Amino acid sequence: MKNKWIYKIIIVASIVMSITTSFGEVIYEETDETRINSGTVHKRLLILDGKTWRNVNVLEVDLTDENTGLKLLRNNDGIKNRLKLKENVDESIGVIGAINGDFFDTSTKAVLGPLIENGDIITSHISEKGFSNIVISGKTAEIVDNYVLNMRFINRKSNASLPVFYINKPFYKGDTVVLYNSYYDDKTIGYTGKYNIIEYIVENNIIKEIRYNEKAALIPKDGYVISAVGKYMDILTKEYAVGDKVDFVYNSYPSVNVVDMVFGSGPIILKDGNVPEYFDMNIKGSHPRTAIGISEDRKTMYLVTVDGRDKSYTGVSQEYLGEILKKLGAYNGVNLDGGGSTEMVVKYPGMFRSEIVNIPSDGSERLLVNGIGIINKGEPSIINGIDIVLDDDNVFLDTRRKISIRAYDENYNSLIIEDYKVIWSVEGIDGDFENGFFLPKSTGRGVIKASYDGFEIEREIFVVDNIRNLEITPQVFSGDFGDKINVKSYVKNVNGYMSKIRNEDLSWSIPEGVGHFDEEGFFIIDSKDSKGTIKVSFKDKSMEIPYIVGHKEIGIEKFENNPYEFLRYPENVSGSSVLVKDGFEGSSLKLTYDFTKAGGTRAAYIDFGEKIRLDEIPDKLAMMVKGDYGNNHWLRAIVEDDSGKKYYVDFHQNIDWEGWKYVSGKLPDVSGEFLQLNRVYLVETDGEKRDEGYIEIDNLVAVYNKEYIIDKIESINPIEEKFVNKDGDKIIIANKADTREMDLDSIHENLVIKEFENTIIHGADSSKGSLIKTNPYQLKKILSYFQESSSNIVICFNGSFPGTDREEVELIFNQVKKNVNLDNREVWFVFKSKTDDFEYDIKNGIYMLGIPEKKSIRLNICNEGIYLEKVVE
Repeated sequence: MKNKWIYKIIIVASIVMSITTSFGEVIYEETDETRINSGTVHKRLLILDGKTWRNVNVLEVDLTDENTGLKLLRNNDGIKNRLKLKENVDESIGVIGAINGDFFDTSTKAVLGPLIENGDIITSHISEKGFSNIVISGKTAEIVDNYVLNMRFINRKSNASLPVFYINKPFYKGDTVVLYNSYYDDKTIGYTGKYNIIEYIVENNIIKEIRYNEKAALIPKDGYVISAVGKYMDILTKEYAVGDKVDFVYNSYPSVNVVDMVFGSGPIILKDGNVPEYFDMNIKGSHPRTAIGISEDRKTMYLVTVDGRDKSYTGVSQEYLGEILKKLGAYNGVNLDGGGSTEMVVKYPGMFRSEIVNIPSDGSERLLVNGIGIINKGEPSIINGIDIVLDDDNVFLDTRRKISIRAYDENYNSLIIEDYKVIWSVEGIDGDFENGFFLPKSTGRGVIKASYDGFEIEREIFVVDNIRNLEITPQVFSGDFGDKINVKSYVKNVNGYMSKIRNEDLSWSIPEGVGHFDEEGFFIIDSKDSKGTIKVSFKDKSMEIPYIVGHKEIGIEKFENNPYEFLRYPENVSGSSVLVKDGFEGSSLKLTYDFTKAGGTRAAYIDFGEKIRLDEIPDKLAMMVKGDYGNNHWLRAIVEDDSGKKYYVDFHQNIDWEGWKYVSGKLPDVSGEFLQLNRVYLVETDGEKRDEGYIEIDNLVAVYNKEYIIDKIESINPIEEKFVNKDGDKIIIANKADTREMDLDSIHENLVIKEFENTIIHGADSSKGSLIKTNPYQLKKILSYFQESSSNIVICFNGSFPGTDREEVELIFNQVKKNVNLDNREVWFVFKSKTDDFEYDIKNGIYMLGIPEKKSIRLNICNEGIYLEKVVE
């Protein structure tokens, strides 16, 4: 029996779409769709819009589907504490997808909007303009500008009534009353020294205790705590006493008792099918974004992330985000928290762990205040499909490739596999299956087949041989005792095909006591202070990997005496830089900042004046940093070499801790003989974050590792067999007896396209670092060759290749892989060499030739293929 349905669909890329956005015409779009349950589809859209890529992830949810539901994701230890979205999804029963949620207060880390679920008010709203709310009722969703929630604290004895401003939000601004219950944490925040505060402990509707300016109070499980500041302290003292019977009452619209869920969001960015001309809250600029859209019939919800602050993806504005929602099918939509918080997690059918499917701009998950999850409510059922799990389609001859299947039932629930029931076979090549591994016995392209419980699935595989070289990352094993190093090993063959290889299939010669590999393939450092080399070999190739364990620290500054200047950007940022006692060791330097009066990029600097000179360039800078818990700003340093060239050192992307912490930042490749430290600073690029606070720094040190030179292994380069001559000044194109001469510069300058009987020559302008940055329509033309032509293809770049655009490079290579039979055709990329000599390589069957300035070659094109021949002067 075949699978009853195919749960993954790759939609063929379209070169030109029919829409034009406010940012320009969409030139290229590729869509990948995966159904993750009966009511939810995950879509990934890769869009080239003008000269910019957009990476859009969508969870399209059918709210009417009986097996699909929504869930508010929050830290189970209390909403005072934050969560990692992937970890929360993996620990939550039935959750198959999620995005990050609402905005939060940068000083208290409290979510701004309401969280209401199943009749319980987890936290209340803030009722400020620009913040909207999403209400889920039954099988529909709607956006509400202001969710009405009126709350009061009533004394049954005296009928005294006191307004409650917030539930589980420590927003003490002026005269305020806050209610804390067990959803918040084990304790309240108590007296912090900022303002006088009174707390009433209520248990089973009776006031049990009154506390004035005391430490955090325990929150009773069968009750709550009423906390007040300002004028309401006097009212509580006069009207409420220990032993009084009290009630907390509220009314809401829509009623808490008739809605399934309410959660907060930012401004409306799509209203009645149109992007508003003005926004109640305009978060300007292009940033990573998260949004929710709702269809006109209110039965479909679109959970959307758009990546940004990345080498390939700049992010989008609110206007563009609204256009994306409209394109997807939404009629109304809102902007959620974005920037480093933007995240989408998906658990695919057959998987027991989720994956982060977007690219978080911080480089890793940020701690979040809440998320919105999708639940698969389908009951366990009979098997309905299987999939082959293989981490690389390329396999090297005589190496083992771990292989397995995953299975899912009719309701898309993941099933546990009984391995002994899986029947494996392979066609087109020879190979054995044993104990969860595939061992190929011949080279070529084949198909692996799996049969399980009446279902069959197959997957193409490519077995290669003729090793060219080994590639191991990292290139140097460094760290301290007990550190784990994620070692990834690859084999490259003579035709440039890369294949992952298990570390167990390599021969490692590790000096005794240095370290060992664990069962997961991580290298564990066993030594406390050593250096040397580890030899690794495979077949007739070997290489040496340097290792360095331990490091040397040299003190730079202890911040005991010297005053340092405070600088700001822009002018309406305020703050100070002062020495304070009782630092980490002795005095420390305190940097205060106020980012509340400015938007956009803001920074607070500690300027070292005459600069701190380091005659020996270190590998890292490190220091102790004291945070005030969670300002979440970026801590960096500026250094410069002896020529005045500036470099940036990243200590930490998000200061999100309280107390002292050791942080370090790796220096980029620095030229010159010495280094100068100019400034240490906090920077914030997200206009949504407006707060004030401080950090302290102490014990600034330079960290030095011992240097190693990696020995290159000798390898065969098959392109050298075709490259005969390194001299000459022309490219001569020959088709059988018909010889044509063309200057390489002429091809570049005029973007010449020449089509012969079996070969296309295309001059491409990559002078600005990529085809897209120079002229994105070139990409469209080149991709059409791979998709539509059966000719040999020679692309002559007038700049370097690969270029600076990651998506462009991956797209070109993937299109060749998908559409070109390299057994019958040749593809050449000719580009400008970054060195004074020729560069030649072959990657996945594509010939790569870098030509230095003032040198050129001759191409001979004939029925047998493309060859480089000696120029006859």
